[in-house]
Amino acid sequence: MMKPDPKMFDDLARAAGGAMSLLHSMREEIRHSVRNQVEGFMEKMDFVSRREFEDLKATVQKMRAAQTGGKPAAPKAAKKPAAKKTAKSKPKAKKR
Repeated sequence: MMKPDPKMFDDLARAAGGAMSLLHSMREEIRHSVRNQVEGFMEKMDFVSRREFEDLKATVQKMRAAQTGGKPAAPKAAKKPAAKKTAKSKPKAKKR
């Protein structure tokens, strides 16, 4: 029976460690690339950042409060769509 070679296990562990390191590096590179692509797309589409949105939202709320004298503005009631009128069905012909 063969004795296990400790050097073989060390080499195997080193190779597994190297593979894990390589996979981690690839994962980070892919994450970085996708993030850059999404940011580029968002810039082209002229999206705003969350911070810009929140700043504008706060400004609008302040302006509304100033217009209403400090009272919170009541939301406008949404109009309900008019009920659809259905055409009366034609009377069915009598069967003979």
